[in-house]
Amino acid sequence: MRQSLLVSVILFGFAIVFVPKPSFAAGDAKAKYKEGVALGNSGKIEEAIEAFRDALRADPKMYQAALDLGQALRIKKRLPEAVAAYEIAVKEQPKALKARQGLAEALFDARAYLTAQVHLSEWVKLDEKAVDAWFMLGRAQSNTGKKDVALDTLNRVTSLKSDHVGATYEIAEIYAEKGENDKAIQFYEIAVRIKDDQPLAWYGMALTYDKLGNTAKTKESAQKACDQGHKTACKWAARL
Repeated sequence: MRQSLLVSVILFGFAIVFVPKPSFAAGDAKAKYKEGVALGNSGKIEEAIEAFRDALRADPKMYQAALDLGQALRIKKRLPEAVAAYEIAVKEQPKALKARQGLAEALFDARAYLTAQVHLSEWVKLDEKAVDAWFMLGRAQSNTGKKDVALDTLNRVTSLKSDHVGATYEIAEIYAEKGENDKAIQFYEIAVRIKDDQPLAWYGMALTYDKLGNTAKTKESAQKACDQGHKTACKWAARL
C-alpha cells in the first residue's frame, strides 16, 4: 500500500516539498521532537533537522516540530524548505505568533516580498506593536514599488520607536527616489543623529545634496561616508 504524503506548497516560485511518511508508532513523534531539541541545543543543526522531519512524519500535524524545523532550516539558510515547514505550522495554528513571524521573516529573507506582505500583515494583526513586523512590511512594500504605502508603514515604525534608525533611513531613501530632496535630507540627518556610523546614509545624503547643487555639503557628506568605509564615496570625495 502506498505511503501517505505530507505536502507543503510554496507559493512564490520554489519547488513543492513532499515529505514521505513511513511507518512510525504514535509515540515516536514526541520522542523524535525531543531528540531534535536536544540536538539543536548542542549545535547539531543538521541532525536536529532530520529529527524534526521524523517527528513530522510520525505526526504531520505536530505544530511545534514544524515550527522548530522551520527555525533550524532558516539557521542553515535553506529558505524554501524553511517556508514549507512554517506553512505547516501556520496551517495547524493560524493564530500562533511565532509561526506567522517565522513564515513572514523566511519569505522576506527569500525576497518573496509580495507573499511576505500577506503574512507580515497577519503578524501585525496579532501584535499591533510589533516594530520588526511593521519595519519589514514597509521595506517589502517599498521593494514592490508601493512607495507611498511604505512611507505610511515606516512612519508607523517611527511612531512606535522614534529612534528606529533603519526606518528613518528607509524613509529618507524613498523621499530621495521620489525626488523630494529636502525631505530626504531631513530624514538622512535624523538617521545619522540617531547613529553616526552609517556610511549608506551619509552617501545617500551626499547624492541628495549633489542633486540640490550644494557642493560643500556634498563633499562633507561623501567624506563622512568615506571615513566609514564607503569606497565609492572616497573616490567621489577626492574629486570634489
